[in-house]
Amino acid sequence: MTALQPAQLLFSATLAFSLLRTLPALVQFYRWFASSELEIANHRGYGQTGSKAYGFIPSPKLSVRAMASSGVAFISCLLLCNLPFAVDCIRPLLLCLALICYHLYFSQVYCEAHVGAHVTVMVPPTLIFLALSAAFDTSEDSEMLKSQAGAFTAWLVKVVIASSYSSAGLSKICASVQSGRCWWDGRTLQASIFEALLLCRPGTHSSFGVPTPFAHQLQVFAYRRPKLLLAPLSLMSVLVEALAPLALLLPPSIGSPAFAAVGLSFHYGIALLQNVDFVSWWGPCYAFFILDPAAAAGASQELFGPLSSAAASFTIAPYRTTLAVGYLAAHLFFMVGLHFFPTVEMLPFSCFPMFKHLKDLFDPSVRKWFWLSAKPHATGTLKNYCFPFCRPQTVLVEELDQLPFRYLLYGHGGSGGEVLHCNFEVSDELHDLLGGMRDGCCRQDSEAADDLLATLFKAQALFENSSEEKKISISYLSPKLDDALLGS
Repeated sequence: MTALQPAQLLFSATLAFSLLRTLPALVQFYRWFASSELEIANHRGYGQTGSKAYGFIPSPKLSVRAMASSGVAFISCLLLCNLPFAVDCIRPLLLCLALICYHLYFSQVYCEAHVGAHVTVMVPPTLIFLALSAAFDTSEDSEMLKSQAGAFTAWLVKVVIASSYSSAGLSKICASVQSGRCWWDGRTLQASIFEALLLCRPGTHSSFGVPTPFAHQLQVFAYRRPKLLLAPLSLMSVLVEALAPLALLLPPSIGSPAFAAVGLSFHYGIALLQNVDFVSWWGPCYAFFILDPAAAAGASQELFGPLSSAAASFTIAPYRTTLAVGYLAAHLFFMVGLHFFPTVEMLPFSCFPMFKHLKDLFDPSVRKWFWLSAKPHATGTLKNYCFPFCRPQTVLVEELDQLPFRYLLYGHGGSGGEVLHCNFEVSDELHDLLGGMRDGCCRQDSEAADDLLATLFKAQALFENSSEEKKISISYLSPKLDDALLGS
């Protein structure tokens, strides 16, 4: 066994577990989605737009059975490559098949709430680097040389992860410079937590299956303290992201476990405060930090530096190593280049602009969207960013009546007029509460945050307790709110 295999085993096992626990819900979602006759159901791919993989690989439109089979095959490949009979000549083939299954499976559910957008983008490069690893070569080279090559494979994975964090952090810094306001002033994170509270209810103790005890109470606590708590957390987040590559300069026995502890805690914090689960899908890739082959070398770890391990990998398998380095170069090239083309999607290539847009709940010049939805925030449901306030692909306004749940979307502030989209009759009392939320967002006093939250809770209670039946798709501007023209 080479030094890479424990990390590969941990990666495969944890990823297979995440796939297995979400498979039934995703198949059930796809069964509904494929037959929904919504416009978004005509697309397959990745990200918000349903783009082609890497910008050029199309995604087939699978039947429900084929989609489920690709998921089962994906899990099987991951598990089989860890079994004793999966000798080194078979393992790369199984990893290549796993990559194909990844594409077939996840491209079908691009607009699902749990696995859409950037949540699974670390899986393809990890599979590619493992499939190309010289550590699994069948040559007669020494185990020490193969262990060095395995350390190089782990190093490639670590560079992709660390550089992606850095790009995310730098995108927030650039957005701050462009807007003349610091992303880390606490107001953006406060708005993001408020958005989470649109979905999170008292009694919520998990997010997409990840335990998040007392998430609602913690979110309320944090939301009310933008300067005291959220500003320091925001600054820490930007620093951790932007400076992530520095961890690669530390000795592996120190830098790798420290990076894993900080990174996994960071993602768990996102799950806790924002109900977004990166832990299940980025977490498995942390196997190459937790069980870093270079760190496992102990006293001989100087032999596992990037240059010496690269030399070993090129010695054993020059062509495969060249392809792996080429993929890393492409990842870095597009990571930088896509900053200049923010509307282009080429997932898994990305500039990782997650959460970079500055927000402010109490600035009337900033456009805000609030929604009330009977759709649970759970695996196997539509994501919250495939509705009319987002860029395509989305559920169209005229399609809201086709949804199997009640939904209300209210937009105000900024340069656009006030907009109300819903698929049921809205009571006068609920209209008044929406107006109260709008008014609260125009205040700057110390009580504005608490009053806005209290009004939201009243609106949610009224929405949930309403006995009105879902009727027709309604898109209008209530005269109780404003006389401006309809807009979105």
